[in-house]
Parts: sequence; C-alpha cells; structure tokens
Amino acid sequence: MQLRQRVTGTPAIYKVGRSLACDIVLDDPYVAAEHTAIELLEDGRVAISDLGSRNGTRLRSAQASERLSNETVTRTEADLIVGRTRVRIRTAHTTLAAERLFRRDLLQRHKTPLAACGAAAVLILAVSSEWLQAPENLAPKILIAVVASMAIVVVWIGVWALITRISHGVWNLRLHAAIACNAVALAVASIWLFPIAQFATQWTWLAPVKLCATGGAMLAALFLHLRTSTHLSRRTALIVTALVPLLLGTMAWVQLQSESRDVNRLAIDTPIYPPELRVARGVELDEYLASIDSIKRAANRNRQRSLTENPLVSPVK
Repeated sequence: MQLRQRVTGTPAIYKVGRSLACDIVLDDPYVAAEHTAIELLEDGRVAISDLGSRNGTRLRSAQASERLSNETVTRTEADLIVGRTRVRIRTAHTTLAAERLFRRDLLQRHKTPLAACGAAAVLILAVSSEWLQAPENLAPKILIAVVASMAIVVVWIGVWALITRISHGVWNLRLHAAIACNAVALAVASIWLFPIAQFATQWTWLAPVKLCATGGAMLAALFLHLRTSTHLSRRTALIVTALVPLLLGTMAWVQLQSESRDVNRLAIDTPIYPPELRVARGVELDEYLASIDSIKRAANRNRQRSLTENPLVSPVK
C-alpha cells in the first residue's frame, strides 16, 4: 500500500512512529512509538535523525544502506527504511526525471474491434470443428462446443483482469479479451492450416513449424498478459515467458521417464490420420514395379550366396 502526504511550513519537526501523536503514523509492529524525526529547514532541505529506536532508521542509497546512530543527516531527498516500511522524502530541490511519453500500441488503440474479431474467430473455429466431424445430432454438439470454448476463454480473461485490477486498479477486460481470443484463434487456425498445407505440399518439415506457431501464439499471449496486468519490466516478462515452456518440457520429460520404467504400462500407438499417411513422395506404377523387381533380384542373389556358403546336405539314410 502506498500513501502520499504533503507537509509545508519551515522550520518544523515532524515525527514518524506508531503513536497517534506522531505527524506520520505507520501501522508497522517493527516501528517504535516515536521512531524518526524529520525537520524541514529554511533552505528547503530536511534533517533526519533517529529517536532512539531499537531497530534504528536506515538511509538507503544506490550503493548500500547505512544506519543512523546519534547523528543528524541533511538531505535534499531521502529514502528511509523505518521498521519494515519504506519512507521516501522528496523536496523542492529534488531533480525530477523527464516526462515519459505515453504511447499506445496497436493492441491498445483497437482493443474493442480486435476483441470482437477474436471472439468471432473462436466461435467460428469451434463450430467448424464440430461440423467437420459430421456427427449425429450436430446442433447440440455445436452448442456444447461453443459454450465450453467461451467458458474457458471467459475464465482466462477474468483471471488476468482480476490481476490487473489488483496491480493497476483497472480491469482492462477488452484488452485481455483481445489478447486471449486472438491467441486462441491463431493457435487453432495453425493446428488446422498446417496439416492442410502439409497434405497439399507433402512437406514433412511443416510439422515442427506447426508446433512452433501454435506455441508461439500462446507464449505471445502470455507475454502480453504479463506486461499489461503486472508491473514486470519487458525483460522480466520475457524471462518468465521463456521459463514456461522450459518448465513444461521438464515436466513432460520427467513423466516420460517415469512411464518408461513402469512395467505395467500399456503403450498405445499414435493414431495415423490421412495427412500423416499421405506425407510421402508419390511414385508411378512402373517405378514401383521396378523397385519390386530389384528387391526380388537382390533377394535371389542373397539366397544363392547363402546356398553356396552353406549348401543343403540331405541326411544319410
């Protein structure tokens, strides 16, 4: 929790502590009743001294922190540790950083249409998935798929919106909806489109590309969620995002190792679908028959060589 308090009037002494008689009251059990004194000087600076507390008052700097004993230090600005509470003092002499330029990226400027397009794409993909399977009673299954898909997306958006509310004080529902819906749409579309492209082109190297595209869409969504809902820097958010696949891969490897040592485990082969079945170079009939003839000739040569080296001897009667 952050609390800002402005004090004026010089010279004046303001006390910091847990006592209600203090000018700045801290609800910290590690703070004395009267812990620190801050005196406003006529030249605009402040004089800081400890009032004999047991835990002391620490003056932080960029390099380290020092504990105030009986001396009084004078500063134009100060960063204090009182108990377990940080007290930052800023005066008129404090040099202010330049104003940061507020930049809104494409996602923030067009979050409403992006959220609408992403939600529509999720619905279309859910309906198309059920329709391609061509089951009986198609309408109820489409309804179940739509409700399930939207429920998962809504829960995901709600979790990140709650984190944003706690961190920044706003919900940003449309922003998180735009991120989540478009990420899900891209991931599902890549799962569909890459097998079709693989089936049409017969390129076997598209399978890892499909995995990278699907995982990249989800990791990009995680990175954007972290950046918009927390106070993490860009570098820290990238590190956290990179650790997720590493952690999942480690868990999958550990599970695979444990399953390989389980003698009671029944291995189930991966089902073969037409895209994987057709990923092979097509040959003409003559070329196929020629390959069979070459295999037969090689088999006959091997048989003759085997008979020459180990002739069959009829048993003696």
